[in-house]
Amino acid sequence: MKHFLVVLTILLGISTLKAQLKTSFLSDFSKNESLNITVADAKSLLVEYAKELNEEVSLNILFRLNKNITIDTSEYPPHNYTQTYSFNLKNKEANLVIESPSQQGLVFGLYNFLQEKLGILFYHPKNTYIPSPKRWNLTSAFINTVNPRFTYKGFHIHTQHPLELTEYLMEDEWGEKGQEEVKQYFDWLVRNGQNYFQFFLLESIKTKKWIPYFKPIADYGRKRGISLGLNVTLHMIQQKAYTLYKNWPISWLPRKKQISNRIEKLNQIKWDYWTIDFKTHEFTKDKSKRIDRLKFHIYDELKKYGVKIGEHYHVPNRPDHLEDDLEGKEKEFVENSAGFIHTVMFYTVTDEKAPVYENNNLKHMMKKLTNSIDNNRETWYFPESAYWVTFDNSVPMLLTPYLNARLTDIKTMDSLGINGHMTFSSGWEWGYWLIDWSIARWSWKSEYETPKPYDLLEKATKRKSTYYKLEELSNLQHQYIKDSNLIQWLTAQTVTDEAPEWIFNKEFHPRPPFSYKHLRNKSTKEEIAYAQQAIKTLHQFVYKSEKILATIDNKYDDPILQELVDGYTITTLRAKHRGYILEYLITKRMQQKRLDETKLQLEEIMKNAQNTRLEAQEIVNRRIKEYRYPNIIIGNKYKGKTAYGFGYLYTVKELHFWKREEEQAKRNKYKVRFMNIYNLMRIGGLIN
Repeated sequence: MKHFLVVLTILLGISTLKAQLKTSFLSDFSKNESLNITVADAKSLLVEYAKELNEEVSLNILFRLNKNITIDTSEYPPHNYTQTYSFNLKNKEANLVIESPSQQGLVFGLYNFLQEKLGILFYHPKNTYIPSPKRWNLTSAFINTVNPRFTYKGFHIHTQHPLELTEYLMEDEWGEKGQEEVKQYFDWLVRNGQNYFQFFLLESIKTKKWIPYFKPIADYGRKRGISLGLNVTLHMIQQKAYTLYKNWPISWLPRKKQISNRIEKLNQIKWDYWTIDFKTHEFTKDKSKRIDRLKFHIYDELKKYGVKIGEHYHVPNRPDHLEDDLEGKEKEFVENSAGFIHTVMFYTVTDEKAPVYENNNLKHMMKKLTNSIDNNRETWYFPESAYWVTFDNSVPMLLTPYLNARLTDIKTMDSLGINGHMTFSSGWEWGYWLIDWSIARWSWKSEYETPKPYDLLEKATKRKSTYYKLEELSNLQHQYIKDSNLIQWLTAQTVTDEAPEWIFNKEFHPRPPFSYKHLRNKSTKEEIAYAQQAIKTLHQFVYKSEKILATIDNKYDDPILQELVDGYTITTLRAKHRGYILEYLITKRMQQKRLDETKLQLEEIMKNAQNTRLEAQEIVNRRIKEYRYPNIIIGNKYKGKTAYGFGYLYTVKELHFWKREEEQAKRNKYKVRFMNIYNLMRIGGLIN
């Protein structure tokens, strides 16, 4: 066994009232850019960490490499690691040995030590919490073996949505500024033990300019040990997706020729995976003889560039072709490609109830996943940490049931031994960084640690007493919003909820068993009673949540806690507002039926709703000032590369959905076009 030793000696202490930092290390790993970048990063972090120490401590970090495995291979190298730590109290000398089969494992091991043992929290790409202890508190010896749950662990930035990184990934005119923003995210990935990054390519890019713009980004990702994936489509028409061919009259070239040309052009950048959607949109078929011919052609073309193809499986319940007997080219394709099994929102593949995309639950996706495994296929799980559109951060709400769901699924996937875990990420503001951060940390397991749904919430909160209150708020959300299905009332209505059934009235997210228009104008006694029970349950959730929130002292200077409390508070106000709107609709209907014996005043009910919205608006105004990326591209109207003319938090700016619901109730207008902000033709791909 060949050993390469690097001694990184860091002296942390007070000398002339200032901490000193001296570093020396050998040059054995000088050719490994990932480790060199990591060591330099660690030095900088430790200088900040040590600035308040009032004792002199010596920290010696020794890297030990078991095997000479490089990271530049088609298969990611083993990157488990062991940390052996001791502390000499007399000499104030700390010794840490990090051992791994690969250099990238050493990288992950060092960052894990900084985060898990020293409390340096890499919770957001733009923010790192660095404690400033007076004394060196890590005095107990330990041996900690840490293993990745999956070979590949990473994130898919869904750039069909106007998110934080969408423009930086797509628009070459951002230049070095855009490149640095994406590189900063790569740093966050590696600091949290992630080794895979993917995004959705859009048709609106200008390839000749975009490829040289993105190449330095890709090169930096590889330096950091990140495998790169590109999401394209065969012929999807929605949301400006990048397609591998065009029909006439746009192009008269044969489809296979177009596909080959586009593959050659895009592979001027080195990719590890291309994940491909073979549907026209989410509800259409992804299998036919024509699609298969083109699928196999793509597979053959990508092999020339050493790129593995991944096939997306969407949530609508469609027949799984892996249940058939495979032979010939199809068998070869399946055995040499990867299957990405997608699920949505805060539901697990094992939940009994998950009323999304016209399904009762997502167990059919679990079946597709096991079919993939049974066919000896490389299999990835592809869940969400936010849904955007009208479900969570666009409303806005901070929905912590995501934490329970993602940890449950990670444990399930780990038990099945799948190859990869890729999270569909749709925004980080309003506390949603907590979901991504937790998922990243849970993708590793230590023999001495048992993960809990709110364990990183506890780290972020820092005060035990406050954490217990946030934990209780999270449990209330799980009990009421998910288990009692209050989410059906809390989500805003989408186009597919209000469109006529003969057009495209699909239940993407949970919704009530009847429309709000029906409740206001045609509801029966039984339906009114159903809505009244919902109001009662909403009131219970609001009362219990407000009681806890009133006891949280978040006036001290803690931006992390402030953001989390704002997220819990505005979710509670959302429930309160929906209760008033439902009460208004029911009262209006009862007056029509002359069943209203309480003489409730509609004006008073609506005034209560408006006051609740105004209270929520104050929180929004505070949070906008704290947005980590330019408000112009995430919180305002902005015509960028996506099919949307605004950033993903534009609807939050003036609580658009809350206002719309008030006006719908007062004016009895429930058509798609009423106060509509979406260019439906553009999103649907019918116009450019």
